[in-house]
Amino acid sequence: MSVGYHLSQAWRMARRRFTTGLWIILVTAVATIGVVLTVAGVYGKNIDLMSLSEQVVVTVFLEMDADSLDVLYVREQMHAMPEIANVGVVYPEQARADFERRYGTATDRLLPGNPFPITLTAELQAEYRTSLGARSAVNKCRKVAKVDDANFRSSFVNALQDRKREGATFLLVIGPVILLAFLILLVVTIRHSIELSPEEAQILTLSGAGRLFIATPYILFGMFFVAIGVALGAGGAVGLFQAMLEALPWIVGIQPELLVAAAALTLVVASILTLLISWNKAKY
Repeated sequence: MSVGYHLSQAWRMARRRFTTGLWIILVTAVATIGVVLTVAGVYGKNIDLMSLSEQVVVTVFLEMDADSLDVLYVREQMHAMPEIANVGVVYPEQARADFERRYGTATDRLLPGNPFPITLTAELQAEYRTSLGARSAVNKCRKVAKVDDANFRSSFVNALQDRKREGATFLLVIGPVILLAFLILLVVTIRHSIELSPEEAQILTLSGAGRLFIATPYILFGMFFVAIGVALGAGGAVGLFQAMLEALPWIVGIQPELLVAAAALTLVVASILTLLISWNKAKY
């Protein structure tokens, strides 16, 4: 009987305070979109860092008379260096084919005799993907026999460091500030939406109603509109992702479970806030 009573009270309240419910829907939807976009932003930053990290490599050029045994020797020496994770080999034939594919012309007359040396590309360990780490690896490689020269592209290293700083700022400052702002907005909206005065709580308490009995219709009222808001916000976030797909193709790689978890987190937090605020207002 009490379940039916609480549901009927919550439904009556929803009809009487429909405008208030719309505010809860709007704020919860915006908060859901904000949380989902924040999670997507963190994912995008990680994708950006991974992409740049893969381009932070040390390139080693062997002497023109180097042979396959020299390649094995130099690779072995490079693998022994703590800065280096993996070593790949680009042979002169491959380098020439890449050049012709890139510039769309045969190189027989332009570059007779295939002047490309055997090239080794070294992927650095994650902790050494800095200017200091790359420079250390380059200096060591230059000392290996049969190595003519070694270098790295400092622009990629500098860009990686910049992205890491931006990512740290986003994770430690911008992201938490955004989430805190949405949390405060939710608290204020839900608190003002639950119109249970102390006098009303007092009358109900003196009539023999328990605190849970008093709070339940308000909890149901709030959670009903919160659930609608989260559903609309999740739909809005999906629509935004579809609109941004062409400009930000990495969005395709986001796991749906991650976005569902972000929306579910908003639902759980908003529901807990509704429960706590209703419970607190039902106190006499």
